[in-house]
Amino acid sequence: MQRKQIITISIIGIVVILFLGIVYFVKENSGVNPPFTVVESQSMQHNDNQSEIGIIDTGDMIYVQSPDNCDIITYVEGYKTGYKSFGDYGSVIVYKRDTGNPVIHRAIIYLEKVGLKWNIESLNGYSGIWNIDGTNECMNVSGTLSMTFDNDYKPRTCTINLDSLTQSGYLTLGDNNSDFDQDTGVMYGRPISRDMIKSVAQVEIPWLGCLKLMMNGKEDRIDAHASNSIEYLEISFVTIILIVISISYIFDELMVYRISRRI
Repeated sequence: MQRKQIITISIIGIVVILFLGIVYFVKENSGVNPPFTVVESQSMQHNDNQSEIGIIDTGDMIYVQSPDNCDIITYVEGYKTGYKSFGDYGSVIVYKRDTGNPVIHRAIIYLEKVGLKWNIESLNGYSGIWNIDGTNECMNVSGTLSMTFDNDYKPRTCTINLDSLTQSGYLTLGDNNSDFDQDTGVMYGRPISRDMIKSVAQVEIPWLGCLKLMMNGKEDRIDAHASNSIEYLEISFVTIILIVISISYIFDELMVYRISRRI
C-alpha cells in the first residue's frame, strides 16, 4: 500500500474515532437517549421560509439534555438576567403530550396553583409589558394574564385566562406562534409540569435533521419552511470532504519534505 493511501486512511480513522468519542461524550452528558431531536415544524422559526444559524428551524437537529442535568430558565427569568438561547430569552424545552409528537417550545413563565388562585412570583421585578386584568398584582391572583413580546422577529401580545388552567407548570410558546400552547389545541388548559418535560434544548446542529425528514417523505416541510437548508447541508458535506482531502495532502507533503531532508 502506498504511503499516501496509508496517510489518507489514517486521517479518516482519526476523524471517525474523534466523532465516536464526541458522540459518546455527548450521550453521557445528555442524560437523554437519544441525545438529539429533529425539528419537524416551523413553530420556532424567526423567518417563515429560511433557515437561520442559531435559531431552531425545520430540519435542524438539536442536542438536548435531561432536565435533571441542567437548569430551566423561563423567558421572564432570562429577561431579567439577560440569559438567551436560540435567539430569545429563556430556555427551550421538549415536552411530551398524551397524543402526537413531542413539542419543542420556549418556557415563558412558571405558574403555581394555590387553591383556586395563582402565584406567579417571577413577575416580581419583571420590566416587560404585562398585566393581570389590568393590574400588576402577581400573587394570589386569577383572571386574564396578558404578556407583550416586543421583539424584532415577531412582536405580539398573548393572553390567557388563568381560570382555564388545571395545574401548576410552565406556560409555553413557539417563537413563531401567536398564542400560548395552553390557549390552543397544542396543550389547552394544561401548563407543562416538570414530569412532562423530556429534555431541554442546548445546541443547534443546523440542517442535519433534513436527512431524516427526507427519508420519512417530509421533504415538502423543508421546501415550505426552510428552503435553503438542503443547499447549505450539501455545501457543508462538500466542505468537510475538502478539509479531509486538504489535511491528507498537507500530511503527505510534510512526509515527502521530511524524507527529502534526510536524503
